[in-house]
Amino acid sequence: MTTADERRKSETGGGDGRAHSTAREELPRLPSSWLSRYVGVRLLLWLGAGTLFLGLGLEHPTLSGAAKDWALHAQMTMSSHRSWVIYGQYPAWDPYECGGIPGASNLQNNGASPTQLLLWIFGFWAGWKLALLLFLVLGCEGTFQYARVRGIDGVPAMLAAVIFAFSGRIAQALVDGHPHFFGFLLFPWLLVALERGGRDSWRYYLLGGLVWAWIFNDGGVITTPMSALVLFLHTIGLTVEGVLDPARRRRWYAPLAGYASIGLCGLLISAITVVPAVAQWLDAPRVWLRTEHYSLAKILGLLFERTRLEGFIASGTSYVGSFSAALFLVALFTRDRRATAALTLIVVTLALATGDGGVAGLYDLQKKLPVLRYLRNPFRYTLFSGFYLALGAGLGAAAIERWLVGAVERLRNRETSLWRRVPLPAFAIVIGLFSAVLGGWVAQDVFRHNRARVRRAWAIEAPMRSEQSFRQSLGNPWDAYVWSSINLGSLICFQAQAFPESRSLRADLPAEEYLTDPKAGRVKRLRWSSQRIDLEVDLRYRTGLVVNQNAHRGWHTSRGEIVAYRGLVAARLPAGRYRVTLYFSDPLVNIGALISIASIFGLVVLLWRRRDRRGELVGARARASDPSNA
Repeated sequence: MTTADERRKSETGGGDGRAHSTAREELPRLPSSWLSRYVGVRLLLWLGAGTLFLGLGLEHPTLSGAAKDWALHAQMTMSSHRSWVIYGQYPAWDPYECGGIPGASNLQNNGASPTQLLLWIFGFWAGWKLALLLFLVLGCEGTFQYARVRGIDGVPAMLAAVIFAFSGRIAQALVDGHPHFFGFLLFPWLLVALERGGRDSWRYYLLGGLVWAWIFNDGGVITTPMSALVLFLHTIGLTVEGVLDPARRRRWYAPLAGYASIGLCGLLISAITVVPAVAQWLDAPRVWLRTEHYSLAKILGLLFERTRLEGFIASGTSYVGSFSAALFLVALFTRDRRATAALTLIVVTLALATGDGGVAGLYDLQKKLPVLRYLRNPFRYTLFSGFYLALGAGLGAAAIERWLVGAVERLRNRETSLWRRVPLPAFAIVIGLFSAVLGGWVAQDVFRHNRARVRRAWAIEAPMRSEQSFRQSLGNPWDAYVWSSINLGSLICFQAQAFPESRSLRADLPAEEYLTDPKAGRVKRLRWSSQRIDLEVDLRYRTGLVVNQNAHRGWHTSRGEIVAYRGLVAARLPAGRYRVTLYFSDPLVNIGALISIASIFGLVVLLWRRRDRRGELVGARARASDPSNA
């Protein structure tokens, strides 16, 4: 048994009583952690920053961007919104685009995204802008949570969150009219799920699957494969760490198993979109064969050069700032392994961003992979470079804060030091405030530069909504959302996939539903929705009925039979006077819906049973420790 003096020396590392009293009162590892401790305070910060970032877009919800892609994505989002809210139908068919195309299998469509809930509640334009704000808040919190997984806390973790969520590539998504790229802001949550699932609980893999499904269903034709590739590279890095870890704190293959689990879970949850999308992709793939090459100097200019010029790939369009890079260098100088891992992923994503014939031929290797071979604009990989740079900046800020803590402790450990008279909480407050000032100074450089570019993006007043009887019009790809807002279809197609289009489509017909033989009788529209058309026919003899929309396997009729007719929706109807309904029901969408519902139900049951088992275990332990049960 040790004596009291021995215990005191073991606690203080030896020395007199004064050393003991000083050692007992230690500064926290990161004094600024108290600034980020409360979830509510963080969310208010994210919400305020996101509101300032979107600026005029929230102040005037009906303002849209000037880029033509704004019109395209507003058109698709609006068509899904109309289908959900006005007609109460899942947007499996989009009659407003290209004379009618599949909505569920259109990889750019976001009809199955959870953000549609905001459009239901707040209306189309206000709900859409609030969805963008939600993504910014989730991007900040996700980056913060992942920074904590990597051992960064306090102001440094918050700094990393701001640098990534308000980086130039996110701003450029608004400038270019690509709001579906906000799905990239959910990428940090995939990392949280991957690493915590292997360390804490497999339930994080389920969280990753839900996030994966959200990214895909929010028009994730670009965000999904790019995120999948970078997440796989991250997984390989974790696997190497596991192999080289002498302590063997986890199985080396855990990251690979987690990656597969997250991917499988995401596929099952989003099957309602995946199943028809795969079939559509096989019929009409999104082909991009043009070669794209960018010098490394050009790519670095995207990240670190300030510019007032606008452009798809102008300097500064991925801006994360040189101050962020300086903090990252601080982390590298401390020989932090986490900084080295982040640097490796930065180098790899920068190499991918150089495109065809680029650094190390990585992009050429990527183009040999299925699906990924059709990706375009490789410079978008700079978004991930910016993410890992943001983490590195957080590591550097944390290193500076820890150095200040060490300096204070060294000053106070001197026997003749006057600093011992200053209470430790005062030092913690000063260091925390210094960290906040440093972090704010670096963050504002990124935030202000990119916010100024976003402010100029809002330039066009959106059209007023008007209801009229649906018909196809010629349309205009530069103002695509004008037509769906007034319940008109657009025959001019502006889609990246080659959807089948009939040459027999006509604009501004006297009636959208007509008979192949007008002498056979008459047809009258009773009710119309995006996936159901109720008609009254009076036919003297058997004839054909034609709808001025593209044919698809999902169209059915309540009378007669569906037939092929010049690529249009058509049915052969018997003679007589009766009502007939043409309706859209794609069997692949239905199969996918069953898989999605069954998967979500299975996950809920699995989590609920796990909760019950934990409750029983806690109760058993409590009963066993209760002396009254003895």
